[in-house]
Amino acid sequence: MQNCNNNESELVYTVADIKDMLGIGKNQAYTLVNSGEFHICHIGKKIVIPKIAFENWLLGNDKQDQLQSEIVS
Repeated sequence: MQNCNNNESELVYTVADIKDMLGIGKNQAYTLVNSGEFHICHIGKKIVIPKIAFENWLLGNDKQDQLQSEIVS
């Protein structure tokens, strides 16, 4: 996990957003977010998830695909 110094905006999801989108419970959402499956940022005590990281994970895109697409664009 890595700390990020940026303000919260439409570029990120919260744990509550993930919970609601996936229709899972609060504990399951925190377990998923802390699983290391995708990048998260800590802003103080708040956890935010970059939308691109979560959506790539959800779609099954691996980190290598993500890096290659960022390099090309």
